Amino acid sequence: MYLEQFKSKFDYSGDTFHKKVESCTNQEISHLEEKLNIKFPLAYQEFLLWGGKKAGGLMEGSDCFFENLEINQETAKLIIEEDDFPLSLPQSSLVFFMHQDYYFLFFKTADGDNPPVYSYQEHQSRNSFKLEYWSYTNFLIDYLEKEAAWRKKWKM
Repeated sequence: MYLEQFKSKFDYSGDTFHKKVESCTNQEISHLEEKLNIKFPLAYQEFLLWGGKKAGGLMEGSDCFFENLEINQETAKLIIEEDDFPLSLPQSSLVFFMHQDYYFLFFKTADGDNPPVYSYQEHQSRNSFKLEYWSYTNFLIDYLEKEAAWRKKWKM
């Protein structure tokens, strides 16, 4: 439903992403929602059911899959605290993407089925989180297109 355009672009990328896609089960998702005490937005649930454990090589090298979600929440809080950032993560946040423990993306689970995505980068000067994408699916499509172009350029 939410990921149709993303999946179509992923399929169209051919052998650019040639590794295995591995999904999460509904039971794994429910268990993690209970553990984190949040309800995942539908667009994110759809991603987890499609490639929540491995996404064919997409986003490889970043902590953004099922196995990383619990630790991402704690790491993000530590980054903000150590950085003396004046805000804390909103209550209903899910840090779904972490890159090398200095940059992360999150959304507020209460912001609808396909929520906006916010970012934080260590030592950023602003006093608010940066709005990166108007929706989670916008993030996925943009990331896919940029990584596919990069891989084609470097023939990976």
